[in-house]
Amino acid sequence: MLHEIPDQEEFFNEAVTLLNPEGQMLIVEPPFHVSRSAFEKTIKKAETAGFTFAERPKVFFGKSALLKKGD
Repeated sequence: MLHEIPDQEEFFNEAVTLLNPEGQMLIVEPPFHVSRSAFEKTIKKAETAGFTFAERPKVFFGKSALLKKGD
């Protein structure tokens, strides 16, 4: 649903403050609504807010990324 949020930067800035120090966030977006480049931009916005990219778990019919709260 992240592709529906008008201000993703603000979302990630708030989410990183709410998570515990060892917190993680799983992002899954539908492949037919979100292009690869748009998904990569979303991950970059999360990293700018303080998340660290951890891995790409396999999710059936979805683009996914596991993000960890940065150090």
